[in-house]
Amino acid sequence: MESLNKRGHHADCTLSRSLYHMAEALEAAEKEPGKTVGKSIRVTVIHEQDGMGQFLLDNPLMQGWKNAYRDRPSTQSLDKDIARTQALQALLRHTRREEEKPRAPVKMRLRSS
Repeated sequence: MESLNKRGHHADCTLSRSLYHMAEALEAAEKEPGKTVGKSIRVTVIHEQDGMGQFLLDNPLMQGWKNAYRDRPSTQSLDKDIARTQALQALLRHTRREEEKPRAPVKMRLRSS
């Protein structure tokens, strides 16, 4: 959490910036005493605009971002379209199997007492 706070992470960060912040936070958590967080290999991405997929944390793109941003105070340049395009190209997209059908939305009713 400290790593995310240091970077000023917030809900409106772009996909590429969020991926970098998360990778950096996971790396910091792996180094914490007590070893409560193991080595992360990939993360699942569920993005409203860009769909669902997996992002490998050891891919060349992330390694390049780590080298470029590790000592920088800001990651704001990851908000640019080129970084978003790179992240989307590195995303291993989820595709539904033919037999999978989307579930119908669940309607919920609230009861007052």
